[in-house]
Amino acid sequence: MDLLVLLGVGLLTGTTTVLFGFGGGFVTVPVVVWADSALGGEATRVAVATSVVVMVVNAGFATAVTPRRTLAALRGGGPLLLLLAAGGAAGVFATRLAPPVLTHWAFVAYTAVT
Repeated sequence: MDLLVLLGVGLLTGTTTVLFGFGGGFVTVPVVVWADSALGGEATRVAVATSVVVMVVNAGFATAVTPRRTLAALRGGGPLLLLLAAGGAAGVFATRLAPPVLTHWAFVAYTAVT
């Protein structure tokens, strides 16, 4: 049964990502936390890391299929990229230091607000 649930969640995640451009993290993180609940507090970190890998793969694929003309129009966005990288790095370090229960409820609050 668990395998069928995970397969269904995978299909739902792929569908929402293709149709709306988002949805992977909203679906994947809670499901991976549930599936890896035996890990205890580390389940949230594993779920977030899994979601990040999915985002990196999707971003790479999106870049590969985007017309070169569109990519050329986006050049010069280096300062924005640096700010995004700094924010991501700060988030990683903050999460590593935060107690697992805080990251769990922060994600719940983020999902509710979004």
